[in-house]
Amino acid sequence: MRRLVAPGLLAALLLATFVIRGPITSVPPALSLVRDDLSLSATAAGLVTTLPVVCFGVFACVTPLLAARVGIERTLGVALAAICVGLAVRLVHAAEPFFAGTLLIGLGIAMANVVIPAIARAHFARSLSKVMGRYTVMIQVSGATGAFLTRPLVDGAGWSWTWAIGIWLVPAVLVLVVWVLAARGAAPDRAQPRAAVTRMRTVLNRPITWGIVLVMGLQSLVFFSLVNWLPTLLHGQGWSPGAAGTALGIFSLLGMPGSLLGGLILGSHRRTTIVMALTAGFALGLVLLVCGTIAAGIGVLLCGLCQGPALAVALSAIAGQVEPADVPATSAIGQGVGYLLAACGPVAIGALYGARGDFLFAMAALVGVMLVWGTATTLVGRAQADAKLAPTG
Repeated sequence: MRRLVAPGLLAALLLATFVIRGPITSVPPALSLVRDDLSLSATAAGLVTTLPVVCFGVFACVTPLLAARVGIERTLGVALAAICVGLAVRLVHAAEPFFAGTLLIGLGIAMANVVIPAIARAHFARSLSKVMGRYTVMIQVSGATGAFLTRPLVDGAGWSWTWAIGIWLVPAVLVLVVWVLAARGAAPDRAQPRAAVTRMRTVLNRPITWGIVLVMGLQSLVFFSLVNWLPTLLHGQGWSPGAAGTALGIFSLLGMPGSLLGGLILGSHRRTTIVMALTAGFALGLVLLVCGTIAAGIGVLLCGLCQGPALAVALSAIAGQVEPADVPATSAIGQGVGYLLAACGPVAIGALYGARGDFLFAMAALVGVMLVWGTATTLVGRAQADAKLAPTG
């Protein structure tokens, strides 16, 4: 296989990552406008934010089949094309195109979620932890940009919500063009056989795969639960709606510094200590969120600082397979089942909140989730370290 010059391929890969969160996070700030304008019910409005996460889970499982047929680089091109088409369809001002476009966007992002770690493992094995750290940072940049950009375009520039969320079509098309050009250098020679991709059935039979599902799924469950409910929680702790919304953006941005270092955790000799410290910090932040106005602010800071490295650890666990051929299937299962698990979080937290009228039991449940995450992460890190040290034959 011909390889691109590493900096060029890495730049193209990170640009591709920039458009796999913003098209989703740009919608919630305008959700009230979308609901009123399209006459959506409360259930349909809730589906707007839940549908993409479900797509991440469902469509991730079919991606290895395409990757085995056309290659991981071309699969990312297909994913970016699906995102572009979905964004274009969503420009049509009606409920049906809106949901159809969201479904296509979810399909494209699900595919990209699976193959980007596989591409990183195939082309940057020697610097994988650093690349995965940058990948995680770019995910958070994309998500934060989507969350922060919509309301200024609507309220400040006077754009309609359709065009405020549709602006993502511009960078998506540009990124697709860049990736198509970049992928030419990464395409396999016709005279050489295509690199093997491990079957999902083989990976499913490995206990470590289900550990990775927990590592990916549980941290995502906590993250999406906070994204959905943090403003409401903070408002109940005495924060104004504006301050609570700003806190959500800060929560997202605070994950960036830790994302750069999170990819190094599983490869560290002190990984158990670091993972336990990260788990304890996240758990303490969750507790502080329900302990009053000032304490809640500290809780936002702690949770924000911890969510970045937690995601980086999960993505590194997926990408850090001994055999590159195992990454697509492991990524599909880890993210597919993991995101389906994560989609249950906001619903469960909402049920606990509705039953009590406060978030005390809800945060206690999330603390329990983080404790399980810490245990699973420690076991996965140990298993991967042992596998890399084992003789290969």
